[in-house]
Amino acid sequence: MGHEAIICRTKFQKQDGDAQVSSQDDEDQMFVATCFSVQTSSDHWLINSGCTNHMTFDKSLFRNLQTIEVAKVKIGNGDCIAAKGKGTIAITTNSGTKTISDVLYVPDIDQNLLSVGQLIEKGMKVVFENQSCYIFDAVGQKKLQAKMRGKSFSFLPFEEEHTAFPTKLNDMEVWHKRLGHCHQQRMINMKKHEAVRGVPSFTDLLPNYNACQFGKQNRKPFPKSTWRSTQKLQLIHTDVTGPFSTLSIKGSRYYILFIDDFTRICWIFFMKYKSEVAGIFWRFKKNAENKSRCKIQSIQSDNGIEYISSEFNLYCEEASIEHQFTAPYTPEQNGVSERRNQYIIEMVRCMLHKKNLPKMFWAEAANTAVFLQN
Repeated sequence: MGHEAIICRTKFQKQDGDAQVSSQDDEDQMFVATCFSVQTSSDHWLINSGCTNHMTFDKSLFRNLQTIEVAKVKIGNGDCIAAKGKGTIAITTNSGTKTISDVLYVPDIDQNLLSVGQLIEKGMKVVFENQSCYIFDAVGQKKLQAKMRGKSFSFLPFEEEHTAFPTKLNDMEVWHKRLGHCHQQRMINMKKHEAVRGVPSFTDLLPNYNACQFGKQNRKPFPKSTWRSTQKLQLIHTDVTGPFSTLSIKGSRYYILFIDDFTRICWIFFMKYKSEVAGIFWRFKKNAENKSRCKIQSIQSDNGIEYISSEFNLYCEEASIEHQFTAPYTPEQNGVSERRNQYIIEMVRCMLHKKNLPKMFWAEAANTAVFLQN
């Protein structure tokens, strides 16, 4: 009383066990800027902008509950209470059962809390106006409206139809993720032409995804070439990508692409060093020619040292393969390889970003992207 806690002279004099656990540097600390009141029914859910996680005291609501490390929740009066677990809960409403994930089990509180921050983190929008709180999904559809009660916003699941938490992904969204964050129009054409077996009819629009915006930013395209090969392996486009800052699980730092100009089929190989290009090309040549029963006639690449080496040129001379080079510092002339490489990198970013996977899985994601494209 009489001064702020941050300038208190006795701040570091009391170092008991609870104070150490509730230190501001503790990553497990969750701050709740509210004073709990028993005037509101415990069945209500309070929409709170001061708590970092959804919280409940009712253990029976949990569909699955996992114990967590020692974690403390700091409440408005400065005390710390323990969080005993974390899991997914099920709330029964008039419109059915709704599920909420990542909810903390805190038995010492007397109010269910809905975190505004966690809702926004899930891609939802929260608006406070006209003495009501509105929650919208990623496409702007209203999912919940909670009226102000006693200068706070809370809702009772049985009062009216509430759908603050989507319980089912639409088919478009599911297949968008399965196909490596494929473009919506491409998926519609895929169904229209029956290009993939098992794809359902799409009736819903695809919501905006941060992962797609994160992974697919690009500039305007370069004019396309007017010439196109007329048979398999008549022209092979190739390009090396790397080095990546993170090694793959098997220690690779580069990958090389070979793309058939006629069929646009792509092959990808992973390397630790650029010096492996010549040997990989020779193995690719034997495999591709054996399966297609055609001969590689020409290959197009940039002027990278891996392509102008004497070993690579010797392979091309022995196999009577014409080696075409693009102009220096002009990747646009090698557009087929550059565009496919961009497509692969976009898929890799989207898949890793969406699932929060470590960067060391980039090779597996790239291999999956090429498989899906083929």
